[in-house]
Amino acid sequence: EDSNVTANNKYWYYVTAIVSTDESGPSNIESATVVTVSAIGDVILNNGLPQTFQLEQNFPNPFNPATTISYQLPAAGDVKLSVFNMLGQKVATLVDENQQPGHYQVSFDAGNLASGVYLYKLQTGSFIQVRKMILLR
Repeated sequence: EDSNVTANNKYWYYVTAIVSTDESGPSNIESATVVTVSAIGDVILNNGLPQTFQLEQNFPNPFNPATTISYQLPAAGDVKLSVFNMLGQKVATLVDENQQPGHYQVSFDAGNLASGVYLYKLQTGSFIQVRKMILLR
């Protein structure tokens, strides 16, 4: 029970279930679950899969020297997450692989980069989104 829940807010819960398998014993299944509260006592559970592509703002921002970038995929596909300086030069490739639908978080350590504004770009299929982040030393 979560006593801090209020109406008209979205909450993320990390759920672990123990499933009994044949002779190999129990195994853990972990997934993120989205819970939307439309009114106190009224909870709508989603299946944990996002409905839209989304690139979130990194956190913390500004950062020094590490930050976390979160994104969500409603469908499987080839995913590229890259970081660029303000001259348009790629300074890091964080993700370059096929991924399943879900919510993802990637850590970015900019310990070898100078202070400044950087852009990060998520590209999968025809979806492209770019956001700005600030590295302060």
